[in-house]
Amino acid sequence: MRPALVRAALDAGAEIRPGPDSGRYSARNDQLGSVRMRILELLVLVAAIGAVYVASQTIRATLALVLVALWLVTTGFGIVVLGVPPGSDEVGRGLLFLLVTLFYAGVWLSLALLFSLLFRQPSASAMVSLGVWIFFAMLWPVFAQSLAPEGTVGLCRHGSERPRAGCQPTRASPPD
Repeated sequence: MRPALVRAALDAGAEIRPGPDSGRYSARNDQLGSVRMRILELLVLVAAIGAVYVASQTIRATLALVLVALWLVTTGFGIVVLGVPPGSDEVGRGLLFLLVTLFYAGVWLSLALLFSLLFRQPSASAMVSLGVWIFFAMLWPVFAQSLAPEGTVGLCRHGSERPRAGCQPTRASPPD
């Protein structure tokens, strides 16, 4: 937002005068004043949202810097302890994990910033953000398992496709 636009809006709000009959109510000035005040309120709201956006980008950049530093320290410590440098596939897997971690943290940061705009109290914003995280992290898998029909095919932890009941191996039919 340009400072000249804010200055012009503030000057427009300062121009409200009672008119020629200085002691009486003027409907025109009242209408102009309310419109100007609404414009000022919108400008303040836009400035607040812009400030939250800039703050979120700063936090994301800081988070990315810290995670990259942590990844480099962990990789360097692994090289020193093991004495073997990682191959290109391990470096690629580490970078992919780093990008997924940054995306995951960015999603939760964006959700927390959205709640900070929706709720007036910071404590309410923090509690709703924490509640949503707890729901999706701990309770959603329980609900998903109870809602899924029995015998649906899902992925086991080792990545092969098996029936849902305990991921027991199934017998493959013999080739024809």
